[in-house]
Formats: sequence, structure tokens, C-alpha cells
Amino acid sequence: MLAIGAALLGSPCVIGVDVDEDALDVALGNCQQFEDPLPIDFIMCDVTQIHRQRLHADTVIMNPPFGTKLKGADMQFLRAACSLRPKQIYSLNKSSTRRYIQKLALK
Repeated sequence: MLAIGAALLGSPCVIGVDVDEDALDVALGNCQQFEDPLPIDFIMCDVTQIHRQRLHADTVIMNPPFGTKLKGADMQFLRAACSLRPKQIYSLNKSSTRRYIQKLALK
């Protein structure tokens, strides 16, 4: 849904990334609901390996896992986003991790 939102708001090229093939199938099906094709490509990839895709992004919008089931998973997503060297990163994280993320971002 974040990819569709970005495309509808005018992003000329959007790349959706997920490790789950079923989630990517659902996302592709959602895109096909639109009359005009959306400028979205999907990649099945573990975000910790995204640097191997040789991608660059101006903006990253993501909804990482909160790190409650796998401690630090949210930080892996943020490191992966940073590896794309974007101008902006928008991440939906737990509010309880805000200070930690802000401290990390300043480094």
C-alpha cells in the first residue's frame, strides 16, 4: 500500500521490496486494480541483502517489523534503508524506540 500511495502521489519510479512471495502477489494484485498501470516494480529480497541489488533511492518509505518478535529487526531495516543513500527516510516505528532511533541517526 505504501508503494501504491507513493505512485499515486507522483513518484515516477517506485520499487516495493518484501521477502514474502505471498505479500508480493497481493501487492501486485492491488496494483492491477488500477485502470492505468502504476510505475511500480516489486523485488523479492531480504532487506539485509538489499545492497546487493545495486539500487539507489531518493526516498525510502517503509513499515518495518517492530522488533518485538525478533529484537533489532527494525534497526536492520533502517540500516538497509541507509545503504540506499536516500535523501529522506520515512519509517513507521514503535513510538517507544523514537529516542534510540534519533540517537542512532545523529551518528
